[in-house]
Amino acid sequence: MKTFRYALCCLALLVLGTARAAIGYDYKAPTQHPGKGLLSIWLTGQVGPADLDSLLKADGVIRNNLALNDYARDDLLVLINLDSIGGNVSTALAIGRYIRALKSASTTVAKDAKCFSSCVFILAGATNRAVDGKIGIHRPYEPNDATLTPVKQKEKYDKLGVELTSYLKEMNVPVRLYEDMLFISPERMKILTSDEQEKYGLNVSDPYFEEAQKVMQAQGLGISRLQLAQREARQNVQCPDKGYDMSWPKPVLLAFLTCRDEVLHGLR
Repeated sequence: MKTFRYALCCLALLVLGTARAAIGYDYKAPTQHPGKGLLSIWLTGQVGPADLDSLLKADGVIRNNLALNDYARDDLLVLINLDSIGGNVSTALAIGRYIRALKSASTTVAKDAKCFSSCVFILAGATNRAVDGKIGIHRPYEPNDATLTPVKQKEKYDKLGVELTSYLKEMNVPVRLYEDMLFISPERMKILTSDEQEKYGLNVSDPYFEEAQKVMQAQGLGISRLQLAQREARQNVQCPDKGYDMSWPKPVLLAFLTCRDEVLHGLR
């Protein structure tokens, strides 16, 4: 996941369409063959009803213009870069489901970016999520709401709650995210700490997807799942992370990556 975070800086932005949120994309070819290409998509600004169509258009353009027609969806690594104040909830859910259907997709919020309000549902759509920027949550609301009575408001939120908790379960994100959002009024948006992001599953991988990947990795190494866990534990002792950053001096970075690779392959 950290590799994706630092791949951002070398990708160019191409804004597409006139939707309320700017949808941009870029593609990097595989560095080796066979290999996976990296499709990077940006979603910035306010999420509006037209944005899903813009995203699908970007998907089609990148595949046609860059001769990716022969690529199945599973042959692309997809990185969704978010910097949004939120917006239309229904569109956010639709975009989140689109992202989940990509399978090899990751969402990220860069250090100087934000993901507020309904944007968190887009963030949750990916199987891999990485956050360095700000995540803000509050109770969903309708800008032109005319519901006057508490009883009618409760009915409305009960219906919305069924939809949103169903979505969160679908994405394997704790439903308490929505439950806690209900008690935060829009004008008092809460910026989540790193611990809170992790508690809500917004800065971690989908646990079931991650476990399936671990089992696949263990099989590729010819070891059991238990042995993989033991080697990963040794990695953390022999090659501690200590704020791993691609900006480290090259010799230090190379030594760190070599150490972890050798431990993983049972050479240390």
